[in-house]
Amino acid sequence: MVAVPPGDPNIFYMGRVDCKPAGPAFAFPAVSVRVRFQGGALDLRLMDSGSGTARSTNYYDVSIDGGPPTRLEAVAGDHTYPLARGLIDGEHTAEIVKRVESNGNTGKGQVLGFRVREGARLLPVRQRPLRVEFVGDSITCGYGNEVSTTTPDRFHYTTINSNANAAYGAIAARLLDAEYVAVAISGRGVYRNYRDEAGELAAAYYDDTLPDDATAPPWDFTRYLPDVVVVNLGTNDFSPPGPNHDEYKTAYTNLLKQIRGHYPDALLLAVVGPMLSDSYPAGAQAWTTIQSDVAGVVDDLAGQGDTNVHLLALTPQDPPYGEDYHPTRATHQRMAKAVVTEVNRLRARRR
Repeated sequence: MVAVPPGDPNIFYMGRVDCKPAGPAFAFPAVSVRVRFQGGALDLRLMDSGSGTARSTNYYDVSIDGGPPTRLEAVAGDHTYPLARGLIDGEHTAEIVKRVESNGNTGKGQVLGFRVREGARLLPVRQRPLRVEFVGDSITCGYGNEVSTTTPDRFHYTTINSNANAAYGAIAARLLDAEYVAVAISGRGVYRNYRDEAGELAAAYYDDTLPDDATAPPWDFTRYLPDVVVVNLGTNDFSPPGPNHDEYKTAYTNLLKQIRGHYPDALLLAVVGPMLSDSYPAGAQAWTTIQSDVAGVVDDLAGQGDTNVHLLALTPQDPPYGEDYHPTRATHQRMAKAVVTEVNRLRARRR
């Protein structure tokens, strides 16, 4: 096998990636790597930072020639993983997608290169015609979505059951034939995190290349200009005891203006749901009030001249649930279809 360096121009990286000389590093969920190659075999050399527990082992989806993905379990440190063997001689494609979110220091990965057969080579990768970005929290991360249960209190977060590649943003991107970037961390909010826990708020991590890593360079927004940005934040802001609505709306307004400052022509879609309800937290009327709050933000921005910001309220979920009451794969499928329908409608209206 012959080594291919990680900086080979025919390796296509999609997502927030820190292009280090030794190899591109990443931590946000759903970062993907695509290659087109000749020959019957392909290996990946990967540096992984997982610590091997049920909450800190990292997994990747690997798809060869567009087939159903298989799950790759990464091992801490520098290892080489065989991705394909015994393929018919000719051109093939491989896509590797990070299933797991940043998880502090344990969710980082770094591509150190590939290996192909002697005499084989990489070829240019087709880039998809549309670009989308999803900004969010655990929902966008695909937290617990590989579980489907009516007793979610018994099923808590594990990395093996969390799959960003099966979350609604990734599904929507495939339906739209779009490149996909996720900027999402579980438990985070616009003005407060889940139950006021520590960690960067959305406006801060939106500027990150590697989340919660002060040593990494800030993200260069000229590297990826999305046509559509979907923002789904508020579930954690509305966690017990409930939000300060004025603070939430102010922070949400500022975040949308921050995004608009980077992408003046993008369609911005403010999504709410599907985890909130009017029964929890008690007395907060969370599902009703978040719709009202975000609708007010969208209307205020329209009044200031930004008419390319829109609200989409997703249907609240029903059982079964994923881990810790998160959406299942089936719920993510329904969410994705609703987002795609609205994006197509709004884009057609702009033509």
